[in-house]
Amino acid sequence: MRGRRRSGLRANQVVTEVILLAGVWLVFSGMFDVFHLSLGAISVAAVMFFNRAVRRLSPTQGGPAPRDQIRYLSVLTYLPWLLLQIVQSAVYVTRVILADPARVDPRIFSFRCDQPNEVAQVTLANSITLTPGTLTLAIEGDKYVVHALDQHSEAGVLTGEMQRRVAKMWGGSGAMISDSQSEPPADSPSDAPSDTPSGSPADTPSGTSSGTPPGKRG
Repeated sequence: MRGRRRSGLRANQVVTEVILLAGVWLVFSGMFDVFHLSLGAISVAAVMFFNRAVRRLSPTQGGPAPRDQIRYLSVLTYLPWLLLQIVQSAVYVTRVILADPARVDPRIFSFRCDQPNEVAQVTLANSITLTPGTLTLAIEGDKYVVHALDQHSEAGVLTGEMQRRVAKMWGGSGAMISDSQSEPPADSPSDAPSDTPSGSPADTPSGTSSGTPPGKRG
């Protein structure tokens, strides 16, 4: 009984994917002749074939898990929110580069975030990369290494809003782990070596010993 129910869910998912892919093709092509409809059918079949590995991918580490772990309502609310972030970030990056390029201050920072599974981790990394001004460089467990255009772009990631929304799609919390850090600039004053050793009598006049006034030497 359980196997039959699981097969029914899997069949429903496949049918839903086919309908969505076909709808996307029709919307973007706008052509309904036999030739373009045939190309659309071939494209949908190819995508479904190459997506077999993704459908087999377990959404949690440690073994298979049911597909109903995905919160579809959260997915539907996340996509328009992500699109809005992309548009807002694109406008900001364009304004900074064209109007005030002096504000560009590239930096690399990292943060830790609790995501419920590997799929959520990759989704978060891709969402950060899709947003203009930020680029995910690496994922090391729950640690993300990100390149940002400036401090404003870095602060936008560290708010944790995107992390929470991504985790919510799989029923997680997306809580930020307080271990975020940013690399200091290469020419930071604190990194400049001092020419005078600590405690050395740099201000003592030449030829004068400590404690002996000038002109009083025997």
